[in-house]
Amino acid sequence: SVTFSVIGVSSFGGAVWAGNPALSDTVYDDKDTGMYSYVVMNFNDVPSGVVTLFALLVVNNWFVIQDGHVAAMGSQWPRVFFVAWWMVGVCVLLNVLVSLILEAFLDAWEKEKEHHVHRRAVRESSSLSAALSSVRESSSLSAATVPPNTPGGRGEEEEEDIDP
Repeated sequence: SVTFSVIGVSSFGGAVWAGNPALSDTVYDDKDTGMYSYVVMNFNDVPSGVVTLFALLVVNNWFVIQDGHVAAMGSQWPRVFFVAWWMVGVCVLLNVLVSLILEAFLDAWEKEKEHHVHRRAVRESSSLSAALSSVRESSSLSAATVPPNTPGGRGEEEEEDIDP
C-alpha cells in the first residue's frame, strides 16, 4: 500500500486541491454546499495516498475518486493506476489477508475441538475406572459377606458319603 502511495504521489501529487478549475464539474468541487468532501482523497502526500488507497481497498466510491483524478490530470492514465491497485489490493492482498485470518481461526477451532475430545475421553475413562473400582469393591464386599458354611462360602465343607 505504501509503494502504491509513493507511486501515486509521484504521478498525481498536487493535482487534486480545493478550487482546482479542472475539478469544477466533478464531485470534488461541490459548489452548492461549499464542502470539498472528496478533496482529501488525493495523492498530495504519502499519508493522504495511503488513506485514499484504503478507501479504494474497501471499494468506497472508487469511481468518484478515479474520475476526479482523471479530470485533474487531464489524462486517462490514472485509470490504469486505479485498476492496477484494485487488482493488486483487492484481488490479491485482501484475499491473502482474509485467507490468513480464516486459517488462524480454523487452526484455533481444530485445537479447541481436539481439547474437547481429549477432555471427554479423560472424563469417560475416569468414569469407567470409577465404575470398575466400584464393581471390584462390591464383588470383594459380597465375597466377604458370604457366611463361611454356605455354598460358595470359604468354609464350605464337602459332604462325606456315608455307606449304609
